[in-house]
Amino acid sequence: MRKTSILLFSIILSLVFQSCNLIWICNNTTYRKKTAHKYENQIPIKVEELKTMLYKDTTHYKVVIIYSPCCGACGSHMQTTFKRMLLHSDTTVKFYFIVDDCGGIKYNEIFLQECGIYPNKMYYFNDTFQINKGNNIVNYLFPTDDKVTGELGVPMSLIISKNNKLKKAMISIDYGEEKRQYLKAMPLYYLSSYDFDKIDFDIIDIEPEINWDICSRNEK
Repeated sequence: MRKTSILLFSIILSLVFQSCNLIWICNNTTYRKKTAHKYENQIPIKVEELKTMLYKDTTHYKVVIIYSPCCGACGSHMQTTFKRMLLHSDTTVKFYFIVDDCGGIKYNEIFLQECGIYPNKMYYFNDTFQINKGNNIVNYLFPTDDKVTGELGVPMSLIISKNNKLKKAMISIDYGEEKRQYLKAMPLYYLSSYDFDKIDFDIIDIEPEINWDICSRNEK
């Protein structure tokens, strides 16, 4: 009887935690990759395909959000910065929500719903950009001499002009014992207004010290 009670309690506790996103695990395993096709409402996309899709669109500003449903920092930014920007931007801005690999797509729809975000399409990356992933993705999408070095985890937010220039910024990160300055895609929360026409995409801004909570690949 005692063992049955303990088992029942464990099951209930697990369900409660899972409902709070506390024990979701988004490991990009072979099994997750093989079963990804079951989630028919989510679209696999390679970085090369994303680049083609972005560059074909010269009538909209674009915002690409790359995230993981198992990252607490992603949830925080979704419910604040990203949600506000989505709600207040006009029809000249197109948003793309992309899970960073196959590991999180099982939870993606409920994650977005809990954040109050209902995109027309849900994407997930299905490619081999794994080592130094964030920087490689951004530098492939927007090849220039000034390479991005500060994409160290998720969430990532890419602000893109109508003619497909990435808004960049030099931002310092305080590691306690030292501060390091990185060139990165300017995080969405640095925008001073919802008017994308006011953004100068030709200037690399120097922004104040960042307190940008992220999840590295080992922390999801």
